[in-house]
Amino acid sequence: MNGGNNIGNMKSLTLDDIAASNLEKGEMIFDDRDHSGSLADLAVDLLHLQNRFWPDLAEAHHALEKLWCRRIDCEGFSVLVQHNPRRIVSTGSSTDPESLSRRPCFLCPPNLPMAQRALQYRKNYLVLCNPVPIFREHFTIATTAHSPQAIEDHIAEFLCLAKDMMPRFILFYNGPRCGASAPDHFHFQAVSAGILPIEQDMSRPDLRKHVWGNHGANLFRIKRLGREVWVLEGRDSQAIDAMLHRILDSMKRYMTPGDDPVDEPMMNIIGIRDEGMWKVIIFPRRKHRPTAFYREDETRLVLTPAAVEMGGLLIAPVEQDYHRIDEKMIREIYEEVSLDEETACNILNDVAGGM
Repeated sequence: MNGGNNIGNMKSLTLDDIAASNLEKGEMIFDDRDHSGSLADLAVDLLHLQNRFWPDLAEAHHALEKLWCRRIDCEGFSVLVQHNPRRIVSTGSSTDPESLSRRPCFLCPPNLPMAQRALQYRKNYLVLCNPVPIFREHFTIATTAHSPQAIEDHIAEFLCLAKDMMPRFILFYNGPRCGASAPDHFHFQAVSAGILPIEQDMSRPDLRKHVWGNHGANLFRIKRLGREVWVLEGRDSQAIDAMLHRILDSMKRYMTPGDDPVDEPMMNIIGIRDEGMWKVIIFPRRKHRPTAFYREDETRLVLTPAAVEMGGLLIAPVEQDYHRIDEKMIREIYEEVSLDEETACNILNDVAGGM
């Protein structure tokens, strides 16, 4: 029985289903023993099935065909702007603790839509079709257990997932204060590779400044993109893992607000596995949303920068925002939400000096 048929025979998973199930190899569980197909192929099979039997998702994908998208050339780099009205739910969502406490977690298996199906990934995650997609292929990969959005204990899984989703998809992580619409439930997202401008920009030799490196991993700072961008590259997953932990430790020392030592530094991360190389793009942040988001007049800009926006694709749910965004506004947004120069230099010097 092939992966697509297995998906069709599978019901929506709940926590009780997962705990009680005895699914065998190939029955919509992807793990090290499963050689029935790549994770990317199984995810695409799931998407095709869901588009057939989940009307809301099919409608959302149909709407993607009608979206407007335009390119804005800034000095030294370009961005894309997409008008996507359905994303207002995510872009405008309230993610403060009080608001989160008043709503059921929409990523917990018991609260998933009745029509939603899942691919179980290495027993601890569910691969889900994103019901409000930005791309034709857009997945949310959420933990089966309800736990906060904090990547430090999930770095190895992040690298593993990026490898398992290659080469069709890239992976990204939004920090709890950096665009995650579900900061109370740990999750990644996977989207089609080759679309975000940062995928090309990060490889431009004229923009790359080497910060630190050894035989297993190299850290670069990407300059002149209007925002702070660091890229970690290497073929050794353990070296990449160790380096990411080192970067997080340094970010905590220089960025953690207040007196809480466990509060995660603000950041977005994109993970790519290409031709045997891991490429991890880090966008260190100092602010969740630009000041313009909170204005109450005609100058308000409904835009919440997350990994996709930091990667060069700005999502504008409001039509007038789509039309009026220009180079000046883009530079102002990036400068306002990105980490400042002094703090960035302190962190990078700390990382390089401590290795």
